[in-house]
Amino acid sequence: MKMSFPANINGKIFYIDEDAYTLLLDYLSQLRATFADNEADEIVNDIEQRISEHFEERIARGANVIVIDDVNRVIETMGRPEELSEEDPDSTSRHSSEPTGATPPDPKAAPQSRHNTAPAANPQTALPRRAP
Repeated sequence: MKMSFPANINGKIFYIDEDAYTLLLDYLSQLRATFADNEADEIVNDIEQRISEHFEERIARGANVIVIDDVNRVIETMGRPEELSEEDPDSTSRHSSEPTGATPPDPKAAPQSRHNTAPAANPQTALPRRAP
């Protein structure tokens, strides 16, 4: 018989066995050590949120307790800390907000205000206009 106890993950309570809890604590500690800069808390909080979503799915499928296999699946899905910290050479172009081939803005050009511009309407999601 294994001990299990409640654990608060991202504000949600899950019953987790002792081995799974130890592995999860080690994983989160490694994440904090890997991302030891000023964004570490935000990164770890985001990962904890995703972990709780995985655990919620597991509970919804009928599990009563989170076990070590569940934690291992989450770690495999989320990635190990050393994998997450590796810099992908394509990551900057893949996550860029500019389309591929776009020219960067001219630094000498006058700044454009974004406050008074309305977003372009998407014809598939736009609401129909009412008659006056």
